[in-house]
Amino acid sequence: MRARIAAGTKVDGLPKNSKATINDFKVPITPHALTWRARPQGFDEKRDRLTIAVFRDDTPEDADDGTAWRVRRALPDLFSVCRPGGSGKMPAVDVFGFAERTMRTVDSLSCLAPGRYAVDVFLNGALVQSVPMKLDGPAMRVCWSRDLDFTWCVPERWTPWSGDPTRHPWIADVPMRGFYDPRTEQPTRFGGAVTTFYAPANMPEEKRQDYFLRRTLQILLRKDLKGTDGKVVTTWTQAAENTLARRAKLLTTGTDPICSSRSSNALIYRYMTSRTTKNIVHIAITGPHLKPSEA
Repeated sequence: MRARIAAGTKVDGLPKNSKATINDFKVPITPHALTWRARPQGFDEKRDRLTIAVFRDDTPEDADDGTAWRVRRALPDLFSVCRPGGSGKMPAVDVFGFAERTMRTVDSLSCLAPGRYAVDVFLNGALVQSVPMKLDGPAMRVCWSRDLDFTWCVPERWTPWSGDPTRHPWIADVPMRGFYDPRTEQPTRFGGAVTTFYAPANMPEEKRQDYFLRRTLQILLRKDLKGTDGKVVTTWTQAAENTLARRAKLLTTGTDPICSSRSSNALIYRYMTSRTTKNIVHIAITGPHLKPSEA
């Protein structure tokens, strides 16, 4: 049945003597996306068909043995199909011969829940590999910022900032959306935030990451911010900004070791540009050091 689903309506039209192979298949998974990477060899885009099918494995962990009935739930939003004559062509291979494709759960306004998953690889309707995976971490929910046109996954317990600057002192007239963590007694416990900027076209790429990271830190530390009485209420100092910038670790993928290190005391941030224009820059940031009392 799984193979028939993978083959689609072209079961009888699939090539029988194909020499195509899929090697070195890897598939890291995060709450917001799943990315497969493999080395296709002998794959003919005019006749071969590759299907990557993703399933949630809800089989009870206390099942007696491997012969127990397996409970799998298909996740069609994460299916990836490369087929002849269709819109889903095989991704171009890089200099090392690898093809890669990312399927984002946030595009369908959802986040993957912690648990067990399985990714099945079908080549011309035949199952050639099945990869079990486990997603650890807290339960996540999707957050969609319509005004920033930005979607991301955050822990379910995080609460959006209110418009009350006395409760959440990071609130100001700035291009930012963020959350606090209500687990502690302090209502201003920082959870995470996303800032959005417009980068001048003539700004070199190598300068953008550091510049916009520091602009985000200045906003969070309330640089030059004054209260209603006109007094400065900032927690910013140049020393605090420099310390946080040195601690900051750039997250390039959701599978970086710093994501799962519970002992890490780092400030973690992600640098992103808009899909439509590289001049729109987003900085997503989280960490234990961003507090109103930081000085």
